[in-house]
Order: sequence, then structure tokens, then C-alpha cells
Amino acid sequence: MASDLEADFHKQMVAIYEQAKEMGYVANRFIEKVLEIGGVAAAKAWLSSSAPQDGLFRLWELSRLDLSMES
Repeated sequence: MASDLEADFHKQMVAIYEQAKEMGYVANRFIEKVLEIGGVAAAKAWLSSSAPQDGLFRLWELSRLDLSMES
């Protein structure tokens, strides 16, 4: 069972998706992975990659890096 902290992080990851969607950026791959394996596992997978994620560039273009998982 996930800890309260992990559950809160997962909720925040879903909220990131919702906020970006309201701006017109629909991050389908992001939300699919979060819902499939959970927010913490998804974040660990993305952060272990040596290549930056496309979504990070898109948020930069929108001047909304505050919505990035890394933030």
C-alpha cells in the first residue's frame, strides 16, 4: 500500500496534467504512465532517463515550467 506521501505525490502528478490540459497542452503519454504505474514510479522512470522529456520542452515553450514534474 502506498504511503500518504506517495499518494499525495500521485495526486499532484494528476493535477499537473489537469492544469496543463486547461492551457491546451494535453500530455497523453504523461497521464497514461502516471495512471498505469503510479506517480512515484513514473517520476523515477523519467528522472532516470538521460534524455530530457518532450513535455518539459513543451512546458518551457508555454513559459510554464512550474507545471513540470521536476518543479
